[in-house]
Amino acid sequence: MKDITPIFFDALAHKNLYGEEKALRVMNALTSAIPGSTLDWEVGNENWGLILSNHWGRVCVCSIIPICFADNRARQNIEKILNDHGVLCVYADEMSMDGFNVDPAIISTIFNVDISDRFDCNNISLQDIWYATV
Repeated sequence: MKDITPIFFDALAHKNLYGEEKALRVMNALTSAIPGSTLDWEVGNENWGLILSNHWGRVCVCSIIPICFADNRARQNIEKILNDHGVLCVYADEMSMDGFNVDPAIISTIFNVDISDRFDCNNISLQDIWYATV
């Protein structure tokens, strides 16, 4: 089980240096770096942009704090871009794979939602966190 709460706290500490404009720059850079990928994000409506690729999997980039979730398959294509932009990333072999834990209070602080009533935050997938907070 990997506790990703500290990653959310680190990203939240840099919220003032981030925002939708920077998130969009990151998303566009990642989309360019992942061959055959497309970006799905409704600016102002969604908290996460989703970069999709049949071969490289999914990358979810938050527009509120500098954090993203990504399939390990995309790591080699995106790691430098994320580091250059100060975006922290949680990688998984499969986004739908349980095995993470997160303090629901930090999720509530950032996204203003309570996920503890819908998900077991002691054994949760990145996909579930994304889905509950998008």
